[in-house]
Amino acid sequence: MAEVMPVNFPLPSESAVASYSYTDVAEGTGVTVFNLVGATGDNILTTQTVYADKIEEESAVTDTTSAYVKIFDVDYDLSAFNMPKTIEGTGLLNFSQYGKGSGDETSWWYFTIVVKKYDGSTETTIGTVNSSTLSATGVHTTTNLELLPITLSQTHFAIGDILRVTVEGYIKDTDWISGGRNTLKIGIGQDPMNRDGSYLIPSTNTGEITLNKIYIPFKLDL
Repeated sequence: MAEVMPVNFPLPSESAVASYSYTDVAEGTGVTVFNLVGATGDNILTTQTVYADKIEEESAVTDTTSAYVKIFDVDYDLSAFNMPKTIEGTGLLNFSQYGKGSGDETSWWYFTIVVKKYDGSTETTIGTVNSSTLSATGVHTTTNLELLPITLSQTHFAIGDILRVTVEGYIKDTDWISGGRNTLKIGIGQDPMNRDGSYLIPSTNTGEITLNKIYIPFKLDL
């Protein structure tokens, strides 16, 4: 009797995005939900509900100025695609953020979320959206949770391309004087398990979460 050799079937990679969380009939897209995750080393995008290494991602404590300056710039990358895909349609982002102020005056901030294609050397912007502008007066923490729609232009991803979500944060002080009055740090949640952070505390504070999710529409091959 001939010997039967074992057959090994490789596990599929989530980067292929071969299945979808749901479909949008109106747009003709399959939508995949990705978590923004704080990981050891580089932060990641993943469909998996995992424990983050860092529950919150935050800026350093920074002096505010009279004009908006960027103090937060963080990338979240999906693994490289192992099959071609096309993104097109309206994405959604559940966005959870906070700011911690100090001083006597009022500081203001907002975040810009940019969805990109990254081919290993060049970034191509697919869509951009700004969060609400928030403020904190004195030694005070302000938090916010909102749903942000983001229009994504039709973009083809070849094998090896990477889906990247970049979160940028900008701050200013409307009552700024030379030498500065206020300091501020800002941050976002990045834990799919929604554990309590230092400033976002879901277990006790209604409307606060430490998970950020982005809903990405992929063009269906119909």
